[in-house]
Amino acid sequence: MQPAADRLKDELASVEFGTAQVPVPANVTGRPVREPREIPELLARQVVSPVRWAQSMHWCAEQGAAEFLEVGPGRVLQGLLRRVNDALNCRTVADAEQVRQAAEAL
Repeated sequence: MQPAADRLKDELASVEFGTAQVPVPANVTGRPVREPREIPELLARQVVSPVRWAQSMHWCAEQGAAEFLEVGPGRVLQGLLRRVNDALNCRTVADAEQVRQAAEAL
């Protein structure tokens, strides 16, 4: 996967990133990233690095997040989130009707 990561890094070098208005936990660190210079490096590293899912979800919970959406079919991430913290709520939205229901509930 390293050749793919290297190619992605090269492609991302031509993209202009701004400061993230909302902090997003990076897959490779589990910590938030906002700085434009960090974003392309972390995106390329995620191709060959383990995903720090639990750390990312812990950070989100520490920030006060209590509702999560898993977009797409299946409930894999919902199950993983339960293992991290079963007090957190996760809804799956896989179609337009579920998006509408989630929007009304939130």
